[in-house]
Amino acid sequence: MSEKLLNKLPSLEHEFEVDVVGSTTRASYKGAFTYRKPNLKAKALAERKRVELDGPSGSDMDLGVQKLNYMVAYLMYTIIEAPTWWRESDNGYSLLDFNVVEKVFNECDKFETDWDAKVWPKEESEEKSDEGQK
Repeated sequence: MSEKLLNKLPSLEHEFEVDVVGSTTRASYKGAFTYRKPNLKAKALAERKRVELDGPSGSDMDLGVQKLNYMVAYLMYTIIEAPTWWRESDNGYSLLDFNVVEKVFNECDKFETDWDAKVWPKEESEEKSDEGQK
């Protein structure tokens, strides 16, 4: 992507902190993260990793495990700075607390949604038609 075009886009990085108690272990997880919106290569690598984690029986797996594999694979290629406990837990994969991985993922997902809204703002006419449907 050209530098000129990149300069017109909102920041591709998002810094955030988590402070969450594990739903299984009741351990406290705190720390600062930096997320980077994935480019095409990072998306492809994350998808390849997800397929690897799911294995040949991926579609037969428990939906919770599929969700975990998706989140972990995505975060492996989008979290560029993280607390030591995150890195030492294989980007959250070896934690016992699903809610911790989900909390980190949801923060990144919210950034994606907000970023898309900045780049593709709703037209006034679309907003009015949305209000009429409420």
